[in-house]
Amino acid sequence: MTCARRAVLVLFAALVGGSACILAPPPPIGDRGTDLRIENETAQRITVIEVAQGSSGDLVSTLEPGAERISLWHFNTGSRISLRARVEGGPDVFCHEYTFEELRQLGYRIRIGIGRLEC
Repeated sequence: MTCARRAVLVLFAALVGGSACILAPPPPIGDRGTDLRIENETAQRITVIEVAQGSSGDLVSTLEPGAERISLWHFNTGSRISLRARVEGGPDVFCHEYTFEELRQLGYRIRIGIGRLEC
């Protein structure tokens, strides 16, 4: 094989391989998470604590009466995620551990009311 022919083959292989990398979508990386709505059905302003799994910190936010927010949760197989709520400056008024299956059955919507203390 001549040097020129070898150069053409190498160039062709580089072009074909390079175009495959450009045209093919990248593989997905990790879990995209689950969007869900968290609603405050109480008559009071509450502090919502989304208790983190593992080493990441808890997510703390406030919700006015009747307000809602969208959150993104990531589940591991068989895991549960806890959601707590307390009236401003007071004790917990809501606590529940959710599985992915339970959230799916709830339509990915959590309605926070006073008195559900299950954690």
